[in-house]
Amino acid sequence: MTEAFLYYLWKFKLLKTPLFTEDGLNIDIISPGLLNLEEGPDFQNAKIKIGDTLWAGNVEIHLKSSDWQQHQHNLNNKYQSIILHVVYQNDKIISLNAPVLELKDKFNDNLFQTYLQFMQSNLWIPCQNILSQVDEFLISLWLENLSIERLNYKILQIQQIVQQSNFNWEESFYIVLARAMGGKTNQLPFEMLARSLPLKIIAKHKNSLFNIESLLFGQAGYLDMPMYDDYSCNLQKEYFYLKEVYNLKSLNSSIWYSKRVHPNSFPTVRIAQFASLIYKSNHLLSKVLEAKDIETLSTLCSAVASSYWDEHYFFSKITKLNQKKIGALHLNSLIINAIIPFIFHYADTRGDAPTKERMLQFLRQLPPEVNQIIYNWIKTGLKITDAAQSQAAIHLKNNYCDQKKCLQCSIGISLIKNG
Repeated sequence: MTEAFLYYLWKFKLLKTPLFTEDGLNIDIISPGLLNLEEGPDFQNAKIKIGDTLWAGNVEIHLKSSDWQQHQHNLNNKYQSIILHVVYQNDKIISLNAPVLELKDKFNDNLFQTYLQFMQSNLWIPCQNILSQVDEFLISLWLENLSIERLNYKILQIQQIVQQSNFNWEESFYIVLARAMGGKTNQLPFEMLARSLPLKIIAKHKNSLFNIESLLFGQAGYLDMPMYDDYSCNLQKEYFYLKEVYNLKSLNSSIWYSKRVHPNSFPTVRIAQFASLIYKSNHLLSKVLEAKDIETLSTLCSAVASSYWDEHYFFSKITKLNQKKIGALHLNSLIINAIIPFIFHYADTRGDAPTKERMLQFLRQLPPEVNQIIYNWIKTGLKITDAAQSQAAIHLKNNYCDQKKCLQCSIGISLIKNG
């Protein structure tokens, strides 16, 4: 037995009636109250009729009544005004001002058996074999909630970046965009690169792609090694000059990951594309804010690496001709993971509801992401039709299924309830 399961029983009133206190008084749960995630009693603002009296207040739940003293609630004033002590087993008489309700044998054992199966499951998701039993409308509503939850999760990270940049929105947008350019593998190195090269320095060279490339590649540490062709040698020469002008300190190139990365996603290619995006999109944040449709937004965020990279993946190593344009999948990833969350947060700080709604519409208009998590969800029978749902599905897998939070998941709650 777990306290989490007892919370579930109490929250959804899945208890056999009639219920009685240990003193024999009838209990009628009018409202179980709200689960408290902070310090203090587990449920707040409950309404319970005990005997002939209607009580309103807090409820504390334990596996055993002796846990009251074990957890030292008797020494904490926050627990002194509870109206009911709910326990799985009343193993010890505790001196309280509140009655005790023992839940042992007061619920359908099938509920707990289904819950145990989920907790002990080694499947990709605990409910994998019975997911098809859940109503599609319930799943749709849950995914809609999770898409907002994931968006808020990303906004928390963006808030930190904005605060660290002293609320310089252009600089913050530059850092957030850089992180997304790095994808999952090189996210941190790209953030380090952006932080090592303030946007105000790049802005002084906004009319020169060559200078922007030299600054980015130089700061990334790629120009600290010997170069063997004219273009890379000239980049290196220009960077060494700018490095002295701006008193820059380059990163170590060893921070970048290329192993098990598709060639089109090599950090050198992504840096070249990032340079091109910065060069072609002066005041990108303002333009993105003005974008009224997803097509315009996609066009603004598209970029092609300079012609040198048509025949290179690394400096001085010629390869087969291949234009290095930001692909559709990576472009959508930039929009989903960086631009939409950032603009949503920016609009939220200004009370701009129409822009927030437009960002949510953009998420629903983009195709679902293509990755292993989404592929596995589709194999289980989950229908994912757009980026909002794919974001929700990723969040569901990472933050609920992998952590066995079935009792906090609408799907898990439904399946356990129907046992």
